[in-house]
Amino acid sequence: MYEYYVMNNFDLNYVRHLINGIVSLIKSLEYLPERYPRFELLKKETNVRYAIYKKYKIIYEIMDDKVYILRVIHHSLNITDGQAHPIR
Repeated sequence: MYEYYVMNNFDLNYVRHLINGIVSLIKSLEYLPERYPRFELLKKETNVRYAIYKKYKIIYEIMDDKVYILRVIHHSLNITDGQAHPIR
């Protein structure tokens, strides 16, 4: 993500702020990760959830009291089959 923004001439301060915000949200999942909604496109027996930061969706799974980050995607992408597709 960092490389994309830098290569497309985004302001470096904006990029750092964005990345730091996403990392902070991810670190906050250590405490009460169940506070965010389940990712409904998957089977009910999974504990995959998502959190939103600005225009990004952080998709994660809770297993055995651990949090695993599965993806960080831009809101303009649609996940229907486990893959990210642009929304048209």
